[in-house]
Amino acid sequence: TIERLVLSLVLAIQPGVLDDLAREKANRDRGFLARFLFCLPASHVGSRPTRRPEVPAEIREDWNGLLRRLADEVKSRSGPVVLELDDEAQEDWHTWCSTVEPRLHPDTGDLRHCVDWGSKAQAHVARLTALLHVAGEQPLETPVVADTLWSAITLWEYFTTHAKRAFATMIEAEELRIARKILRWIERAGVEQFTQREAHRGVEGGIVSNTDDLKKGLAALADRGYIRLLPAIASVLSANLVGRPIGPSYDVNPSLRTDNTDKTS
Repeated sequence: TIERLVLSLVLAIQPGVLDDLAREKANRDRGFLARFLFCLPASHVGSRPTRRPEVPAEIREDWNGLLRRLADEVKSRSGPVVLELDDEAQEDWHTWCSTVEPRLHPDTGDLRHCVDWGSKAQAHVARLTALLHVAGEQPLETPVVADTLWSAITLWEYFTTHAKRAFATMIEAEELRIARKILRWIERAGVEQFTQREAHRGVEGGIVSNTDDLKKGLAALADRGYIRLLPAIASVLSANLVGRPIGPSYDVNPSLRTDNTDKTS
């Protein structure tokens, strides 16, 4: 038995690890994944600076000063500090909690795909509020004010966006991930028509290790109307390679091309 267990984890993992965790149904059923705040930053591989900036000296000093101050405040205490909300923050807390429940609705809630995570919203915000409070300049026994609470809620909304992405990624089928990669290549290359061979050259690597992987993604895009498989004769004529087997060719949905033009302009 461990009384008053306090355990904090900060993990930097590859996205594939989330897939492995999600495959174990118990990890969600027992609330393991719901306990984490997620952040899925965009990958900068291929555009990362070779010289990365150091943490500014003033930030290092502020951080070290915060830890020393907190250590001084708690070193002589024999029990935990109980943090309480002031009257305004208490009222705001109840108001905010009432807005979370509809977001868990199984049909209309934006958190319906990660209800297990959303159900811990109050716990997440309470912990974030506590962290922001103890990091402030006031004594620990000072009641938590509404501004601190709303700062924590703002942070939670940020993590909510990433949590929805994380859980969507964990349940997303492989062919949809490949389809997204092909779609990014289509947008990047600005093509109106392309062959299977061209698409393979454009996206090969990572989750697309062979032609069978590519075909799954192409089929998913075709099923959703992003691309259209051209008849065999049209494929040959569009490639201007009469008599040479070139494989399947595809036409890009004109509305997608228009959207890309608008974004570019």
